Amino acid sequence: MFCNSFIHISPFCCDDNILVLTAKIPINIFSMQYISTTIGKDKEKWSYGKQYRQNSFIKHKITLPVKNNQIAFDYMESYVRELDAYLTASGLKDYVLNEEEKQVLNAFNALNRGGV
Repeated sequence: MFCNSFIHISPFCCDDNILVLTAKIPINIFSMQYISTTIGKDKEKWSYGKQYRQNSFIKHKITLPVKNNQIAFDYMESYVRELDAYLTASGLKDYVLNEEEKQVLNAFNALNRGGV
């Protein structure tokens, strides 16, 4: 509905407001995380008045890395693995923003949208 993107490996239930994507080829969890994040980057475009539906997805351009005219799943996996390793090593993997950090981030996002 709002272009939120989640990965479910095991069976799940959802309502008719949910667009479920199923891979046509085997894809590892790391590539799924990369693709899910890429889809979610555009979620600020969607709201109750402009819901993300099947038609929206057909028109949605999802930019993925390509190598030799093929989707570079190996790059996506490597990127997510390296990011995960970095976040783990730096102690940021499960980091939670404090209130001041949330306010700064919200102000920054408002500036990027043209707000105050």
